[in-house]
Amino acid sequence: MLSHIQLAHFLWRSYLRRGDYVIDATCGNGRDAKVLAECVLSKTQGRLICMDIQHTAIENTRKLFRLYLDREIQKRIIYKMHSHEHIDTLPIHPRLIVYNLGYLPKGDKSITTAAKTTLPSLHKGLSMLAPLGVLSVMCYPGHDAGYHEQQSVLCWAQNLNKKDYRVVHHATLNSPLAPSLLIIQPQ
Repeated sequence: MLSHIQLAHFLWRSYLRRGDYVIDATCGNGRDAKVLAECVLSKTQGRLICMDIQHTAIENTRKLFRLYLDREIQKRIIYKMHSHEHIDTLPIHPRLIVYNLGYLPKGDKSITTAAKTTLPSLHKGLSMLAPLGVLSVMCYPGHDAGYHEQQSVLCWAQNLNKKDYRVVHHATLNSPLAPSLLIIQPQ
């Protein structure tokens, strides 16, 4: 069985096309951004915006791209060091916005995403999407802050109008603290 992150990557790969615009709203160490880059970027097409509040995360993502991506393709990537709460300041209408909530792996665990910034970002992100766009949200309820954030995000998503949005939550029922994947698509 696929892990939640493998499932997310599978869904992105099946959905995205070369030339699409995408945002990684919480780029962390760049692993998700690398998958996104492989899906949408060429030397002349596509755009990837990588956001994070931590300088370390931005630098880790840059380093990963220097190792794996052609220099011309790297020019199609924009880095923004600020909170995903300010996602609406970005000048694009992406086909996909990716959130990987929680803390930076191998980083300072006291710095985490939180519902007070994530919920406004998700709301703004929905309004920015290109036609048929998608939000992908990976939640990590295995730590206190992540558990509370997931509960808030799921409550918010559950209350989206079913006529306007399709909301799917993939969770491991017999392991409630395992990561879960939330997919939201305007109808």
